[in-house]
Amino acid sequence: MNHQFKYSVIVPLYNKANYIIETINSVKEQIFKDWELIIVDDGSTDDSYELAIAASKESHADRIRVLKRLDYTKDKRGGSVCRNIGIKASKGRYLLFLDADDLLLPFCLQQRDNWIEKTPGFDMYIFNVAYCRGVEKEVFLKERPSSGYLFRYYLATNKRRFFLKSFLKSDVVWHTSGPVWDSHFINELNGFNEDFQRLQDPELHTRALLKRNNKVKYLMNITDYDILHRMDEDRLVWNEMDFFSNRINAIKKYIEYFSDFLNKEDETMLLRKLQGYLILAETICYRSIRSTNDKNKSKAFESILKDFYTDSNIKLIISPLFKIFMKAFRFSTRIAFLMRLKVPGILLLTYKKGL
Repeated sequence: MNHQFKYSVIVPLYNKANYIIETINSVKEQIFKDWELIIVDDGSTDDSYELAIAASKESHADRIRVLKRLDYTKDKRGGSVCRNIGIKASKGRYLLFLDADDLLLPFCLQQRDNWIEKTPGFDMYIFNVAYCRGVEKEVFLKERPSSGYLFRYYLATNKRRFFLKSFLKSDVVWHTSGPVWDSHFINELNGFNEDFQRLQDPELHTRALLKRNNKVKYLMNITDYDILHRMDEDRLVWNEMDFFSNRINAIKKYIEYFSDFLNKEDETMLLRKLQGYLILAETICYRSIRSTNDKNKSKAFESILKDFYTDSNIKLIISPLFKIFMKAFRFSTRIAFLMRLKVPGILLLTYKKGL
């Protein structure tokens, strides 16, 4: 395949009128110039699409395309659908995914290209992303790995499998914008799974790492963060109960998808790692109950979680040890003193660390 550009930056867009111009400008201002920008609008109801069109005509018009998801499909919508449209439309040798309110720092593509040129031949190159908030884009969290994680990484003989274990136990060890993808490899994967409305990125990364021939180059330990991911409150628009239900259903879908595969492959040890998602579901429920004084809401949260455990794929990964742990955890949630000390949360974290 002939590639017109070195890098394709793909941006799904939905109602980000307050941010999309700054995001587009962050791509235009790259020191490294061999790029294209593909924006796929998901049916925005504000001025996002019009602003993106106007910005694309101001400069670099030959390298910026603004597409409409509705021109490709009316049956499905969402970030995964838009990203897949961008993948199919891309003309770059390498692909990078960026949210419509996030920012590339000016040296981002230059830094990433330097490392790719130094170490060619990998399917995925993993870089650092930082989290920011406010008008001043204050950085409050960096994704650089902990010393403990790096120690285990250096000891691991199979790096691909090391990362796979992390994702299977719900440790998301890199952000959506962290990887630069070889275009051939992500097309081989058929891009994002459009049935996932949440956990789209962990699903894709897990699926990529399950491929035994996957060659992943981990650079988070030796590179500076080069993308800012916004975490402002106005990014979140949600109904509390719907938000809770959607997160639990996404966990259920993830477990169903990968437990089937791992069971067929007789990967008993990896199957056990999926208990990390059970812990995630319990953590979400525990925090939701702690944050509300509404008893009816608490009962609704518990009811949704109880139904979650009736699924046959969930039952498949529950071990005798997990059952014993859950009895201890449930007991701790009924003791007010232990709840004040956040003991249930500590128990959840301890169990997950042991997986």
